[in-house]
Amino acid sequence: RYAKQNKWDGFEILDLWSMGAAAGLAIINLGTFFSGSGVGYSTSLPWGVRFPGLIDPAHPVQLYTALWFVVLFWYLSWAENRYRTFS
Repeated sequence: RYAKQNKWDGFEILDLWSMGAAAGLAIINLGTFFSGSGVGYSTSLPWGVRFPGLIDPAHPVQLYTALWFVVLFWYLSWAENRYRTFS
């Protein structure tokens, strides 16, 4: 509504918002990794991380999601510059 009242392009505002949301969620997931919350299942794989308060290493799900949001941010940035040439 605010964008429409100010006669801004709503899709451009949503483009910027989606890139900001992806970057913000990547940073939030890194924060949850460093705080030790949101731990995954126990694992015996070499990339399992020992979190405080747990005996067995666990999957660093926070890093998986942070990586996903970084890739999503990269893709959205790439597509933002080139979407007008898509056919």
